[in-house]
Amino acid sequence: MPLRKTLPVTLALVAAVCALAVPKALANPRLVTIMQDNNAINAHPLAALAKMRSMGVTMVKYAVYWKYVSPDPNATRAPAGATNPAIYYPEFGQLDQIDQDAAKVGIKLGFMVTAPAPRWASGNVQGTLRPSDAAFRTFMAALGARYSGRVPGLPAVRWWSIWNEPNYIPNLAPQTVGSTYVAADLYRGLLGAAWSGLEATGHRPGPDTILFGEVAPRGIAGPRSGNGAGIKPVQFIASLYCETTAGRRLTGRVAASNGCGANPTAFRRANPALFDASGFADHPYAQGTAPDVPTYDCLHHGWTFCENPRTKKGDPLWTDLGELAHLTTILDRSQHTYGSGRKLPIWNTEYGYWTAPPGHNPCRGAAPSNCDLSLSTAALYLNWAEYISYMNPRLMSIAQYQLYDPISGGWTDGLLTNSGAPRLTYDAYEMPLFMPTTSVAHPANLKIWGGVRPAAFNAGAYHIAPVVEIQFKGTKGGYRTVRTLRVSGPAGYFSTFVHFTGSGSVRLAYRTGRTTLFSRAQAISVR
Repeated sequence: MPLRKTLPVTLALVAAVCALAVPKALANPRLVTIMQDNNAINAHPLAALAKMRSMGVTMVKYAVYWKYVSPDPNATRAPAGATNPAIYYPEFGQLDQIDQDAAKVGIKLGFMVTAPAPRWASGNVQGTLRPSDAAFRTFMAALGARYSGRVPGLPAVRWWSIWNEPNYIPNLAPQTVGSTYVAADLYRGLLGAAWSGLEATGHRPGPDTILFGEVAPRGIAGPRSGNGAGIKPVQFIASLYCETTAGRRLTGRVAASNGCGANPTAFRRANPALFDASGFADHPYAQGTAPDVPTYDCLHHGWTFCENPRTKKGDPLWTDLGELAHLTTILDRSQHTYGSGRKLPIWNTEYGYWTAPPGHNPCRGAAPSNCDLSLSTAALYLNWAEYISYMNPRLMSIAQYQLYDPISGGWTDGLLTNSGAPRLTYDAYEMPLFMPTTSVAHPANLKIWGGVRPAAFNAGAYHIAPVVEIQFKGTKGGYRTVRTLRVSGPAGYFSTFVHFTGSGSVRLAYRTGRTTLFSRAQAISVR
């Protein structure tokens, strides 16, 4: 993993985070704030975790790559004792450190366990071809036992998610064989193995959060999906539950080729994770598109997509943020097929926007595709996406991937530059602000929704009152405070109405004692 150049976290901040006990009055809103940045954590575990905690992040999702914490990962034959979970423990030193450091700073740690598999547990050197269910069960039992809370000095890990984007061929292969979808059958086996390994070591829904899915939001239909791309996520989910996308159970040869039995009761009994898990994880990326508008395959290629804000054309087999209502319908229908009335919670576990700079593919035209937004647009879209998530009772989390921009390459969705300088999206993340209506024909009360993510941390560490100011600047003069609110919860969310009689801009201000933090500014028009 590449190392970061610098990490803008002082020793005083690390000490403050480690000493923090968040007051009970500020506890437990519904929406969990998740951040993922393996590179930053691998380079400087304690400092990176402390920085995330001070920003108001409540949970860190850390990707555990099976191969990289395995003995003899490149060997073609399994090492001696490979069926014993203890064989992995000497390889867990870095995981131990991260687990301990997360507890020190008071941030929840979650493990997403994923490919690549060690060479000896997979059919190809990449570690993605038909990974061994039996070997994966042993690995999950090793993780489950090690981070059960029963090993002295190692806090329990209570959040688990199984396999990154299993509907995407770089993570699980093959996706199809001829015209038959097979990736869901492979994933069903891995999911069952993980469930068994966790259950055997005392991890189960209730005390733990155990998720499945982690699907990529887009893909290709038909046999092309096995050719360097991936299956559309709703098609993948339907296959996972042995159904067609229309909700009919698979039968005959198609059912057999997908690993599906004829008896629904037996299927439910054999696949408890599909019915008893804590929720379904989705990566509802919009990327260069507005978060409320579905996307569609506009160039007949799985990675190039467009939006149409006027018609809101979409692909009902995709699961970007604009299609989440359909995703919940599909999941509910699959539960009903097997006699379950559960409405699985949806977890957003990976999200963000590419930006230019530092990206070099700026969005152009009315229907952008896979492009880099301006920082101001990305800041707006991040806040808009969080508001959409806050208003959706089935969504359990909002996610940010990553904290830093990468040293090189794509995926430029960090909140900080690689050298540690805050970007405009950093301010938007710390203090989200969204107004559903920004233009009216006459003076009116307008809704202002927002949050102060660092407020709970600062209240506990520095005894700073969790108070936010709503400020307005008209066409003349500077900003003035028009309302002051006390916020609560780790994200400091609030919703209120303010009467506006003229055009101008709105922002949030949060005073820490030493400085004042500001949100992005939102222009409003009162004609």
